[in-house]
Amino acid sequence: MTNMQIDPAGWPPGVLTTADLERFARYDDAVRFYQGSQWRDRPRRGETRLTLNYARSLVRKVAAYVFPAPVTFSIECGPGGACTPERASQAERILAETVAGLDVARLDIELCIDGAVLGDAAIKVTWDAAAGCPVVAPVDPATLVVEWLPDNLRRMLAVTQVYALSGTGIETLFAVTAAGAGRLDPVRAYPVVERWTGDRWRVEIAGQVVRDQANPYAAIPYVIVPNNPRPHAFWGESDLADLFDVCRELNARMSGLSHVLEVSGSPIAVLENVDGSEGISVGPGAKWELPEGARAYLLDLLGGGGVGLHVQYVET
Repeated sequence: MTNMQIDPAGWPPGVLTTADLERFARYDDAVRFYQGSQWRDRPRRGETRLTLNYARSLVRKVAAYVFPAPVTFSIECGPGGACTPERASQAERILAETVAGLDVARLDIELCIDGAVLGDAAIKVTWDAAAGCPVVAPVDPATLVVEWLPDNLRRMLAVTQVYALSGTGIETLFAVTAAGAGRLDPVRAYPVVERWTGDRWRVEIAGQVVRDQANPYAAIPYVIVPNNPRPHAFWGESDLADLFDVCRELNARMSGLSHVLEVSGSPIAVLENVDGSEGISVGPGAKWELPEGARAYLLDLLGGGGVGLHVQYVET
């Protein structure tokens, strides 16, 4: 749920819509809430606030129940054809090795958490020619803008991904040198814009086009999974929406109770007909010398199950 994102001003003109900006804001609010920033306002001076982050606990527990063990699979040969039990077993072994090498079991849990918190999860599936194997990488949905068919939301026409990458990362990932994108500072973060359609792949780095070629996969290499999307909506909804008010109320109640217990453990001494409080302290075995006609007592906030007064000293 974290990435080297860039400011919306860094997106190409005409790509972001108002709906996308609102979606990014929902992502940001959900991530902050998940990480424990659940109070709406700033604490008052000296105020102690408790955050019982049940939102994160529940999401993690749900993800553990959804994927209690790695997903398994089997390949069966249909009637006829060239498939044999031996070839099916070989294919299963290759798939199992690939899945283990990509650590897909852990990725499943990460995507489950992303979907529950953000409302959307995404991955990018590409091919590593040097290693001779596929690459399945999680993608922050806040870096994606999708175009789809008006009458078929599940048919993507184009995906634009905008993210920030260091100069060293750019040279490693895209094999771009100074001749291709100008002088690149190895540690500076540059905006990278990838636009994928079914037949084209275009990459723009720091405003300069470094790739504009045929799509090597003949398909858009992104898989986007919305969580419980509304009818006629492409993007999903966060499961935290039902927990916002509940968690905030619980935090407020527990913080109030904590303050009462703190005050009860350090009771407030109330003095009447006393000019000053010098030499008077509250504690085990404490003795007070009070002038004639003075009264002293302690506030017992929990007396009788509620706020009350518990008289410790009577009139002298």
